[in-house]
Amino acid sequence: MLHDTQSKLIRPRSRRPWTAFARLMMVFTWVIASILSPAASSMPVSARVVEQDPGVNKDAAGPDVSPAAPNSVVLAVDKVARPDPDGVRQVGDTVIFDITITNNGTTAIILLPASDTYDPTALQYQSAVPLPNNVNTTTGTLTWNDLAAGLGGQLAVGASTTITVNFTALKPGTTTNRVDINNAVDEYGTSVPPVSDSEPVTIVSGSTNTPTNTPTNTPTNTPTNTPTNTPTNTPTNTPTNTPTPTPTPTNTPTPPPVLAAIGDYVWYDADGDGRQDVDEPGIGNVTLNLYRDNGDGVFNPA
Repeated sequence: MLHDTQSKLIRPRSRRPWTAFARLMMVFTWVIASILSPAASSMPVSARVVEQDPGVNKDAAGPDVSPAAPNSVVLAVDKVARPDPDGVRQVGDTVIFDITITNNGTTAIILLPASDTYDPTALQYQSAVPLPNNVNTTTGTLTWNDLAAGLGGQLAVGASTTITVNFTALKPGTTTNRVDINNAVDEYGTSVPPVSDSEPVTIVSGSTNTPTNTPTNTPTNTPTNTPTNTPTNTPTNTPTNTPTPTPTPTNTPTPPPVLAAIGDYVWYDADGDGRQDVDEPGIGNVTLNLYRDNGDGVFNPA
């Protein structure tokens, strides 16, 4: 009795024409079967032959997996300065930059460092979102160690993340800010090619907006004929000098000093008019004392 020999089947990558070895194995099987059972020599024999691809382990479990296509690791960065609300960036104004990083590749980015450089004499750092891990105001450098850490551990395929940085304008002129993405790594450990972008900004002097000149109609002065007053000659009376007689001094004798005298009658002057009225009686037995001042402010008896 012929037993059908079953080979261990391996899913083929592709089927190829039978080789000479496969045909030889079929004939050998038929001969052995005829010797063991002469009746089987007239029986049809079926065989299934599978040629195994080189490099495929027929004892390995699971399907054959074709090698994956090469990964595409591409990052893009775009740095833009926001327009000033007044239309002109002046000394003292806030200057805002937005930095957008996009994963245009086919694999997720799991390590995403970034750095931003600026001129510390032209701009003064205020703040940033997200916050940088290091701020060096002497060299004008902001550093983020890994932006992917704040995105759940990765920047997914097709995803973007944005950094916003605020500065204060310090002096007039044009200054350029630059962002660099270096040493990024994707989920397979592949290094990402570095990318960068720069953005210039212009700052002007002053703390107020530059006025726009609006033409003003200036009236034209039309000359008016002003009459000229012609003076009329008025005769002036010329005074005649009349000689003034010179007075002749007259010697006036100095009268001798009048000696003072004190009367001998005293009355009570009730109404203070200096006259004795009929109702103002006299006062008798009055003693009168006289004093002399020698210039020392002390009255001495006379």
